[in-house]
Amino acid sequence: MTDINNRPPDWAEDWGKIEYSPMVERAAFAIATGGPVGMIPRAPGQQASAPPRTSTGNRETPIASPPGINLVDAICVAADQREWAQAAAPDMMAQMAQVMTMVMQQQSQMLQALALLVLRDDDDKPKRKPKSPSAEGEA
Repeated sequence: MTDINNRPPDWAEDWGKIEYSPMVERAAFAIATGGPVGMIPRAPGQQASAPPRTSTGNRETPIASPPGINLVDAICVAADQREWAQAAAPDMMAQMAQVMTMVMQQQSQMLQALALLVLRDDDDKPKRKPKSPSAEGEA
């Protein structure tokens, strides 16, 4: 018995029924892109067929930029300048790291100065002579 819930979908069955032939595929592609191309080259004197007539007649239209392209160019140039400026400026994390490094250097310099001050104070104080126990008993 076949389980109805485990059957492949209808499109899969239909897809499996289609025969594939590379030669038929190539022929369909050749027809869709303007027909098959002959293997024999044209004679040098033979002219190509005339271009189709358009609503403008046979006048050639000059090649020019489409309208509004100057606005697109200006937008692209402005975006490039903005990106270059952002890339040239250090980001916020780099600036914070630089500031923190400077603060740590200042703190270490302050600690060194305090340590020198404490050492000088200790050197400047007169040393007391320790009292001898025999001197106290005589007085």
